[in-house]
Amino acid sequence: MHEGTEHPTASDADVAAAPPTGRVGRLVARGLLLAWAPMLLLLLSSLMTSHWAPLPTPRPENDRLRTGLAELRGPAPRDAWTVYHVLYANCRCSAAVFDHVAASERPDDVHEVVLLVGGSDAELAAACAARGMGCVALSEPELQQRLDIEAAPLFVVTAPDGAVRYLGGYTDRKQAIDFRDLDVVARLRAGEQVSSMPVFGCGVSASLQEALDPFGIKY
Repeated sequence: MHEGTEHPTASDADVAAAPPTGRVGRLVARGLLLAWAPMLLLLLSSLMTSHWAPLPTPRPENDRLRTGLAELRGPAPRDAWTVYHVLYANCRCSAAVFDHVAASERPDDVHEVVLLVGGSDAELAAACAARGMGCVALSEPELQQRLDIEAAPLFVVTAPDGAVRYLGGYTDRKQAIDFRDLDVVARLRAGEQVSSMPVFGCGVSASLQEALDPFGIKY
């Protein structure tokens, strides 16, 4: 190298042409965030809907419901009121309901049946038997086909003549611990009319699960 030779340097034009990598990175990140924001909002809305929105129920006068319940009632005195606890094996709310039912003092002269959907549970069946309750395992499609029920946990009370006098939830709000099933039964037997509480929990049928969770996050 000859003395006095200068090292090549970038011209002003080259410097101007060089991309501002830091700024480009920030713009890319911002663009990705803006692109994902609507999708994220949609995902969150889907989860919120499945957790907090009241779920659909059949009408109490539904013929298929009444016939199906009579078939699943099991042996019981003809003049007994019957309570059905429709519980979903994959639902935490259903598990909480069963814990309440198993721990509470139940009326001796009311026949109770647990309809367990989506699985069988020998421990749960034994707990039902120990308390004098029936326990019937149903598949998800069978629940809809036989009873027109698509969501759980669902609380159903039928009079001695088989008429459905209550069909709804156990509480008036999501994840509440104030279960009102015993109060509902007592009031119905006293001749009162009881308004149905909303059903909060899980979709059971495939169509309802798809409607509540189109991205397959929960189901």
